[in-house]
Amino acid sequence: RLPLRALYDAVDLHGVPGGQSHDMHTGQAHQPGIWGKSILYQRTADIWREIARRYNDRAVVAAYDLVNEPYADHKLDVRPELAKLIPQLYRAIREVDDRHVIFFPGALNGGIDFYGDPKQQGFHDVGFTEHRYAGLFGDKPVLASHAREILDRFPKKQAYIERLGVPYYLGEFNVVRRAAGGDRVMRE
Repeated sequence: RLPLRALYDAVDLHGVPGGQSHDMHTGQAHQPGIWGKSILYQRTADIWREIARRYNDRAVVAAYDLVNEPYADHKLDVRPELAKLIPQLYRAIREVDDRHVIFFPGALNGGIDFYGDPKQQGFHDVGFTEHRYAGLFGDKPVLASHAREILDRFPKKQAYIERLGVPYYLGEFNVVRRAAGGDRVMRE
């Protein structure tokens, strides 16, 4: 066994003011209230500015993960709102911290492509993050969904990320349903 030499943290805002999803992980189930509300966007930016001010010189912090699972009600297309919110959060952080990587979150039904190339927008040290649960959120909970994810979607995502030259953080990935292979597929 190799000794653990360093442990790094990605600071993750799991629940934004007003909530970003109706799921419980935001701290308030059934309250995806941030979307379209500029006052809540500003509060979120203020929070990130203060977090970044506190941790701007901490080497243990690897990155800031801006909004965990911005999925609204799983039906609303939040891409136009993320396109407004995320640059605002980026700028708030960069006011006090020009050092750490900032991860832009993927939309549930829209991925990360809608952001375009961060460098062309003047952003630096930016990456993307997504959570992938094949068999949930539209895919059938069968083994073929995971095969598509691993054999088709992951290589396409990798090619896209390599073309942009940015980091990609697959924050969560799991075989949730037994019909999709469950424990056996996760072990393999």
